Amino acid sequence: TRLSSATRVGIMGLGNLGSFVASKLVAADFTVFGWARHQKQCEGVTCYAGPEGLVPFLQQCDTLVCLLPETPETKGLITYSLLQHLRKPAGFINVGRGPVVVEADLVRALQDGTLHGAVLDVFDTEPLPETSPLWAVPGVIITPHVASEASRPARARYVVSVIKALEAGESVPLTYNPAQGY
Repeated sequence: TRLSSATRVGIMGLGNLGSFVASKLVAADFTVFGWARHQKQCEGVTCYAGPEGLVPFLQQCDTLVCLLPETPETKGLITYSLLQHLRKPAGFINVGRGPVVVEADLVRALQDGTLHGAVLDVFDTEPLPETSPLWAVPGVIITPHVASEASRPARARYVVSVIKALEAGESVPLTYNPAQGY
């Protein structure tokens, strides 16, 4: 157990969700690191970018939070060898996309102590099959893909903001970009 001020949290993926989570963690007095494909700036967050920044980023993290989208570049990115770079004891939270994580490697990391625990909201196959070894691994908390479920009032505010932007001829927030794949 650590105080927030003594805990180093890494956010993989600094888009809309990742930067929001990072700001909340900074406000709660965590030391926050971020990693993205391209250099980003987030107040209070030490940011790393690209393949060359991945290992140095991981080496800073007590807990890794994955908020990456699923793209050809991110599919299968989180492997056993990647998780070994985290500080020990390390925790892992995946609220991004399931196919980003190689589940067999995650199970291995949990079983051999590379990770001391994980909170998993998304999986390669959903719902998570009853035969998945993740159900039996100690220290794993499984949730049913609800991490980003917004309340009705929040969804209504978002719809209103989209309509206002369209009516004003402005760009719409959270638009799919085919070049990025998300």
